[in-house]
Amino acid sequence: MITGDTIELSDVDFTILTYVDSLGCSSCKMKLPLWNEFLSQIDSITEYDFNVIMVVHPSDLRDVLYLAKLNSYEYPIYIDSNDVLNRINDFPEEPMYQSFLLDKNHKVISIGNPAYLSGIYSLYLSLLSGKKVISNTNNIVDVDENIINLEKVQVGSSLHRDVLFSNIGNDTVFINKVVASCNCMELVFMEEYLKPNSDIKAILNYKADTIPESIEGTIHIFYKDFESPSVIQIKGLKIN
Repeated sequence: MITGDTIELSDVDFTILTYVDSLGCSSCKMKLPLWNEFLSQIDSITEYDFNVIMVVHPSDLRDVLYLAKLNSYEYPIYIDSNDVLNRINDFPEEPMYQSFLLDKNHKVISIGNPAYLSGIYSLYLSLLSGKKVISNTNNIVDVDENIINLEKVQVGSSLHRDVLFSNIGNDTVFINKVVASCNCMELVFMEEYLKPNSDIKAILNYKADTIPESIEGTIHIFYKDFESPSVIQIKGLKIN
């Protein structure tokens, strides 16, 4: 453990457990600024006792230590060098679903990373504040390409692609937040809302870093008043 104090799981009402495989971009996967924001909100609204545990399987321990210090992250971070927790539990590969809310009996009552998913962010706040949970509503947005293959991208170069979003419903949909799994990619919308039965264009910008490797990323687009985001997978290969 590199931050925080030794904890007893049996002493609390809830535990938030998140697993992070920091292979690749540690900062992108750990998202400590968003966790700080989220946990600060919980501290201010809940009367429950809760633990927060982040377990990291690090590619570079020094990077994890640096990020914790840089972001003044004060909650427990456990280093799992042999990836034991993941191997025992066989977690999903998608980082969004490697976080869990446990009750006082250590049973999972919700799955999802609040740093990735605004719906989970709100759900955890509701549960930990004692409020009634409102049921989800499916969104009404269609994306022309849910999987974008960039194929081969030269290291150090930039690439741009158009992505078309269609509102197939009868209500205006407002874009709330766009979250990319890596700082090397972004999705920029030409407008902040989608009118009923209309289309808008967004631009995918990708910047190849200095390491030749496979490209595997996701972009989540969250909409106001809708719990289910649109998800775009980015694939390809960086070459010299």
